[in-house]
Amino acid sequence: MTLQGLVANETLGYYMARIQQFLVRIGINPKKLRFRQHLSNEMAHYACDCWDAECLTSYGWIECVGCADRSAYDLQQHTKGSGIRMCVERPLKEPVMVDSLVAVPDKGVIGKTLKKDAKAAQEALAALTMEQAEQMDQALSERGEYELKGLKLTRAMVPSFKREQKKVYVEEITPSVIEPSFGVGRVFYSLLEHSFRSELSCTHCNL
Repeated sequence: MTLQGLVANETLGYYMARIQQFLVRIGINPKKLRFRQHLSNEMAHYACDCWDAECLTSYGWIECVGCADRSAYDLQQHTKGSGIRMCVERPLKEPVMVDSLVAVPDKGVIGKTLKKDAKAAQEALAALTMEQAEQMDQALSERGEYELKGLKLTRAMVPSFKREQKKVYVEEITPSVIEPSFGVGRVFYSLLEHSFRSELSCTHCNL
């Protein structure tokens, strides 16, 4: 039986291994230690995979450490909120052709409607990612308006989007985050239980 693919990725598996090493080294009984994967209905909205290190105590199995792969959720949310791309750029050895969705604005309508904000609106439209452009196009079709960087745009301002291919020389990577979260009180309590010993015999009495 192979467990390959059970953990989302190698980096998450590395941190899980380090968590186990730490717990065993401080005195947690490895026979009373296990990792449990979160089910889909208990997974945090920001996580693509999450595991709990659980220790067996007199209360049963209790969660002592959580280890979540937050993927790129945090930086993606910052990007949506600020409009600033938060990614790492890596030059490609050979350029590649990629599909893109580009907004086709009506500059005349934008200028008359937004006036001094027209330039900012056009710059924001030019900076849209393919995913953002698809969301905007759908919103304009369904509701007739879309808010971009605090500016309310209508279908009249952006009547269409066009698909095109462009040559890309740089790969953009949004860094992911692994989040180990230790419950210090629970770890310490489990350590006390796992370290507790009692003498059942006494040389001075008949016990």
